[in-house]
Amino acid sequence: MLSGTSAVRIRIVCCTSRHCSIVPIRIAVRPSRSTKH
Repeated sequence: MLSGTSAVRIRIVCCTSRHCSIVPIRIAVRPSRSTKH
């Protein structure tokens, strides 16, 4: 659940930057899956 919150927070912060929005969201999801595994 903590991982989900982190991804949402990054999305709001990078919401101002369209390009930065895709970069941070991808990195946050990548490590999230590894930790759960």
